[in-house]
Amino acid sequence: MRGRGRSVKKTILVLVFIICALTISLCFGQVIGKYYLTRINHDVVESDPYRLLAHSSGKKKVLRLEKKTYYSILIAQYQQQKTAVLLGERLAEKGWPAVISSTSPYQVYLGFINNKEKLQSLAERIKVEGQETQVITGEINNCSYKFPAEDKFAAQKIAPFLGKIDICLKKAVLLFSDISVQSEEMLKYKTKYANLAEELEKTATTGFKIAEEAKNRKEKDQIKGLAEGCRLGAESMRALSENWQDIKLLDAQQKALALLLNYHQFIG
Repeated sequence: MRGRGRSVKKTILVLVFIICALTISLCFGQVIGKYYLTRINHDVVESDPYRLLAHSSGKKKVLRLEKKTYYSILIAQYQQQKTAVLLGERLAEKGWPAVISSTSPYQVYLGFINNKEKLQSLAERIKVEGQETQVITGEINNCSYKFPAEDKFAAQKIAPFLGKIDICLKKAVLLFSDISVQSEEMLKYKTKYANLAEELEKTATTGFKIAEEAKNRKEKDQIKGLAEGCRLGAESMRALSENWQDIKLLDAQQKALALLLNYHQFIG
């Protein structure tokens, strides 16, 4: 048990480091924890993963992608990062590898699934300072990626890359229907995780190549961070498919959630 606690504790610290590092390069001071509040209007099917529309100003293009609902547990939020990290460590010791947003208020999340009721049962078991946690409803693509109309690199390289990440995230939340690998729904999709791992790996490879082509240093680092998130997601999906355990499932969900937070911050 102690060995597993240390392993999961290491996972939470890695996730916190990834998100913090990417946030510094993305935009100093934006709060990614409130990603689930914004809504946009669009309608795109998976066969057409991205669509570029002219902005009303005529000087911008907008990447609009279909929204997809997911659920997560908002365990707590703090003004001090140290307090959030300490809570994350305590949760990790219990086998719950939380994800922590990287700017104040520092919000602590657990879970990334498509079934609110299944997550509610876990939320009821987690109490912080005697207070119950809550299940929140979020949306993939709660905002849209905007860029100058004359930016061909964004249109031809970045937009398709974001479209690939979008598809991977939606497939992930479709597969994540429970927090237990023994549920009927999870067993039904057991063979699909290896396929998604391969798709994430290909997306990561694409992202790293695009990052090398980027001329702007900040943009290069941003894209590289997203590609790294895809790579880590692929690792966790593959580990789950090879070792069918609840702890591996939670780790895969948290890696997907970390990727989603960074993806939202990039497009937002």
